[in-house]
Amino acid sequence: MKITLALLMNMLLVLFPSCALDKEVPEEVKDAFNSKFPGATDISWELESSDEWEVEFSVDDLSQSALFQDNGKWLSTEYDFPVVDLPKNVIKALEYLLDQYHIEEVDFVETEIGQYYEVELERLGKELEIKVDTTGKVLERSTGSDD
Repeated sequence: MKITLALLMNMLLVLFPSCALDKEVPEEVKDAFNSKFPGATDISWELESSDEWEVEFSVDDLSQSALFQDNGKWLSTEYDFPVVDLPKNVIKALEYLLDQYHIEEVDFVETEIGQYYEVELERLGKELEIKVDTTGKVLERSTGSDD
C-alpha cells in the first residue's frame, strides 16, 4: 500500500509539475511588472529559477516575455523580431556566416545595460546563436544542436 501511494504521488508530480511548486508571484514582482508594462494583456507567470520569474504577455498585440527577480528588479525583456527588419549593421556583422547558415529566428532583447539582437542561425541541425548589439558589434557567440 505504501509503495502504491508513493508511486501515485510521484506520478502526480510528473504529470502536474506546477503543483509541486506552490509559490505565489511576489507582490513586488507584480507591482514592478505593472509599472513597467501598463496595459499588458494575456499575462502568464512562470517560476524561472528559485528567485526569478518569467512573465509572458502582450502589449499592443506584440507578444513579449520579461524576467524579474523575486525582489521586483527587472532583468530583461525580449520579443520576436522580424528578420526582414534587421538593421544593415547587424546583417553586416553576420555576413560572413550567411553563406553557410540560414537565420532561424531573431529576438530583440533589452536589459538595463543595453539592447541587442539574439540571432539563431541553423545549418544541418547545428545551431549557432550570435548576440549583436544595435551598433553591429558581436557580443557573444554560442553553439548548440537542434533537438
